[in-house]
Amino acid sequence: MKRHIPYIVALAWMMAVAVLAFADGLSWSRERTRSAYLDGCAVGDRIYLVENMERDGILYVMDSQGTVQEVSLASAVEKGSFFARIDYEEALYGLMVKKAAGQDAALQYRIVEFDDQGRVLAKTPEFTLHQPGTLTGFHAEAQGFYLTAVLEGQTSAGAYFVEKEALESEAAGEQEQTKEEAPSVKKPVQMGYSPVEHTLIEARYEDGAFLYHLDDGSGVEDFQAGEKLQGAFWYRSLSMGQIMKVRRERMLLYGALLIVGYGVLWLFLSVLRNRSHTVYAIAVVELALTAVFTLIAVFSADGLDFKALASVGPYFFCFAAIFTMMMINTGSQSLYVPLLLAMGETRRNVLLGFRYYQALILAATTGLCGLIWLLVPGELSSLGLRSLPCILCALVAVSSMGSIMGTLFVRWKWLGTLIIVLLCGGAGGLIGITSATALNGGFNAAEVVKLAGYLVKTPWWLVLIALGTLAADVLFQWVLLRRREVKL
Repeated sequence: MKRHIPYIVALAWMMAVAVLAFADGLSWSRERTRSAYLDGCAVGDRIYLVENMERDGILYVMDSQGTVQEVSLASAVEKGSFFARIDYEEALYGLMVKKAAGQDAALQYRIVEFDDQGRVLAKTPEFTLHQPGTLTGFHAEAQGFYLTAVLEGQTSAGAYFVEKEALESEAAGEQEQTKEEAPSVKKPVQMGYSPVEHTLIEARYEDGAFLYHLDDGSGVEDFQAGEKLQGAFWYRSLSMGQIMKVRRERMLLYGALLIVGYGVLWLFLSVLRNRSHTVYAIAVVELALTAVFTLIAVFSADGLDFKALASVGPYFFCFAAIFTMMMINTGSQSLYVPLLLAMGETRRNVLLGFRYYQALILAATTGLCGLIWLLVPGELSSLGLRSLPCILCALVAVSSMGSIMGTLFVRWKWLGTLIIVLLCGGAGGLIGITSATALNGGFNAAEVVKLAGYLVKTPWWLVLIALGTLAADVLFQWVLLRRREVKL
């Protein structure tokens, strides 16, 4: 029976991932049924529709019968962007919107030109609107584009103009992405005002005049979608290939989660065969540190938001893993390795066993973080999933540095002691800063999102540090093992 347990666990993990993927797909399907018509246009035998989901926006390219021919995602233009409006003037143009980091940051817009298949041809640089308001109109003309926003107070509307010459080809846009430039600010070129004793619901500037939808219902016909567009939207359906295209990132994520789970199972069985009980000690210490960080976050919050707490929890788990691996890796070189050698274990098995448990902790930590972020969708969870490569590199570097410190402690005790004291001081300082921040109100949601955004891009130097420290760790440990005496 014991021989079949690994196969049973592997099958259970596969079924769990399949159920999770099915539940996620069902939730996405229900979200599509609840989403409202956003904008669309019909030109010749083509119908173009857009809708926004929780994580992304979708552009539908349909034939005259309402059959979906192609789909395109807003994230293909830029991560974190959504569709605001679309219009057709000799080509299809979409107005994209993105929320910048920061609680009071203005919305950033970009106009994108698409071909008949929904592929990006050109796009403008990002820009913001000078006066705060609600964007309600987008109209493409031969000379450029007019954006209309109902301003604060809902008694006036501003029309903003963007020239067509501002469109840049997709290749040129990719070359400019490396340049960090602040978005330009567009000022109104025309102003419109509501009649006395009425407020504006919507406004659109086109052909040199404003169109208004007022609070008494007048003018609503200029803003209602035609029956053809609404019918095509409500009866839209995707083929299996189109669903796979739209959900490609999620499918790859579940595939990676399945592989990580099998890897963790294999490593865990390898550790058990070697009777390595260090893993259990690491798990207990990590859970204890995670609990401490979580309690700090709970007591620092004004209200207990379980969704936000679950999204931040994996970062606490990573901090706990960093401290645990550095300390236990340091101690294992002076305590655990001599014990294994004294018990008759070969030096090769000691080296491989140490790498097994190191890989197990890394895989379990990143896999658990990814699983939690999958189960709790949101902006912070999305950033967390995209930051997994950066987190993995940091964990590899920290784990290897902890092992190197243990090697230095065995060879030169004074140097190892000095490094451990500095490490403990830094860890204590970090916990103190976190506790002080918590007592003073903690980080707000915008600050947490901003901090998490720094981990989305994995810098090349971090990858080199991770690979370099890992190689140095293996080299130092093997040199030490070869010269180490067996003490009974």
